[in-house]
Amino acid sequence: MTSYLTRRACGTLARTIPRRLALGPALSVQQRRPIHLTPVVHKKKSKAAAYDDLFSDDTLVEEDLIKDASKESTVNPQTGESEPASAPSTSASTTEVSGSSSKKAKLTAAARKERFESQIKYIEPRLGRSPAVKNPRIKRRALFTLTQLASSEDELRRVAELLPKYREAQREVMPYFAEAFVRRCQELRCPPLALSVFGNFARYNLPLTQPAAQWLVHSLYVLYPLDQLMVATALFPVYNLPPISEDLPTASMVAAACYKHATPPSLKLAEGLKPFINAMLREKGVTLETAQDLQGRKKKKWIAWSLHKANKAAERHSGKPFVTPKFIPAGFRARVEQPTVNP
Repeated sequence: MTSYLTRRACGTLARTIPRRLALGPALSVQQRRPIHLTPVVHKKKSKAAAYDDLFSDDTLVEEDLIKDASKESTVNPQTGESEPASAPSTSASTTEVSGSSSKKAKLTAAARKERFESQIKYIEPRLGRSPAVKNPRIKRRALFTLTQLASSEDELRRVAELLPKYREAQREVMPYFAEAFVRRCQELRCPPLALSVFGNFARYNLPLTQPAAQWLVHSLYVLYPLDQLMVATALFPVYNLPPISEDLPTASMVAAACYKHATPPSLKLAEGLKPFINAMLREKGVTLETAQDLQGRKKKKWIAWSLHKANKAAERHSGKPFVTPKFIPAGFRARVEQPTVNP
C-alpha cells in the first residue's frame, strides 16, 4: 500500500507541475523554514528488490547505475592527494584526467583507510568556532579528497559531520562538492545519506545544486522506494532549482519510477509530466551527438533508458507509448550486475 508520504508528494507534484512553469524565482534557501526529513529517508530496501530492474519482466538495467560503483579513486604519488575516478563537471577548476593518469598508483584498502584517518584527524582540530590549532590552514579541496578516500557509509557520514564545523569556522565549501558527495554516496550504495544531508540545511548548510539533484534522483529511482524519490523531488523548490517539469533528465527518471510502482498517485504524476517531457523532447532531442562532454552524454543515456522503460510500461497499461518512440535511440541498456564497491 502506498504510504501517506508518497500519496502527498505525488499529489502535490501533480497539482503544481503546470503552475510552477509560471512562477518566478522562489525564496532563497536561507529564507525558508529548515527542512528535516521524515524516517522514510532511512527506510531500507528489501533484499528481494536490491537488484530488481525497473520492470520485473526485463533483465536489463541502466548501464550507468552499476558501472560507477566499480570505479576506483587513485592517488597521485607525488602530491599524496586523492584523485576522483571522474571529476565533477560543476566547476571550472575540476581536474581533467590526462594521459599521465595511468602512472597514478591505486591505494590498497588499508592505505586508503590510513590516509582517510590521517587527513580527518588533521582537519578536525582546525575547524569550529574556536579551533584547537592557531592559524589553521586547510586545503580548499580537503572535503573533496576525504569524500574520494571514504570507503564506507560510516566514513562518508564522518565527512558530512565536518560541514557544520566548516560553517562555524566560516570556511567555504567548494561549489562542486555537493555533486561529488552525492555521486560517492551512490558508489558506496548509501544515497539515503545524501538525502539526509540535503534534507537538513539548517544543520549541514550544503546547498543542493541542479547537477547534484539530478544525481540524487538517479541514485534513488531504480533501487530505492518511491517514498525516497518523492522526498528528493520535493527538495527542488526548496533549493530554488528548476521544477522537474523543466528538467528533462529528472522528469524522465521520475516518470519511469512512477510507472515501475504503478500506483494510482504515481501514474497520475507520470501522466502530469507527459506533456512537458514531450515538449522538451521536441525542443531538445536526446541524440548523443548533441552532447559535447562526457557528463552530457551520460545524462542523455539516462533520458533514453528511462523513457524506453516508461514506453514499455505505458503500452502495457494503456496500449499507447508514453512518448513518441522516434525520440528514444536504442542501445542504452546493459545486463544486470551486482553493484560492487572496490575502493
